[in-house]
Amino acid sequence: MNKWIPIICLTVISLNAFGQGIKISNDKKSKTFKEQSIFEIQSGINRMEKFDCCNFTEVRGIITSIEKDSIQMKVSMLKKTQITEEYSTSQTKLSKNQKIKMAIAKTDILTLKNFKNLNKAKNQNATSGLGALLVSTGIITGLNSLLVSKGKNRNRLLISGGLQVGIGALIIKLGRPKKYRFKKSNEPWKFD
Repeated sequence: MNKWIPIICLTVISLNAFGQGIKISNDKKSKTFKEQSIFEIQSGINRMEKFDCCNFTEVRGIITSIEKDSIQMKVSMLKKTQITEEYSTSQTKLSKNQKIKMAIAKTDILTLKNFKNLNKAKNQNATSGLGALLVSTGIITGLNSLLVSKGKNRNRLLISGGLQVGIGALIIKLGRPKKYRFKKSNEPWKFD
């Protein structure tokens, strides 16, 4: 009897540790996310017709369950956008404690982004701004070295400007989460 208790405990722990998560895949790859991760999902219709250009919804929150035809979420941000030839409307609802619950049809999902926590989701524009600032100052430093500077300082300023542009571009690239496309892609992703 005492031999079975550790085996049962290890089985329960391994099922709870490795059996949970949100999994998406396409023809070539598979990706598993932690269960309490923050997701930003864009769903709706993106079509380029004469009168209705874009009609989509952006949802940010935690996925609580995945059903056969839909996903359930606790939503912290809900943004509805409609763009036509005559007007553009956007409506945003925020919930601090994720009390809004929502179901999204799997067939309506356009893109998915994953964030480790809510702060990273909120601050994604801040890191892009910092990267853009470094790129622009690097360009200005490079132009300064070409137009104004003479002698030894010219090479130093060119190197400095090049480093600023490179580091800024790297910050912009690393500051944005990967976007998984569920439609309009050669290899669309899907929930497993």
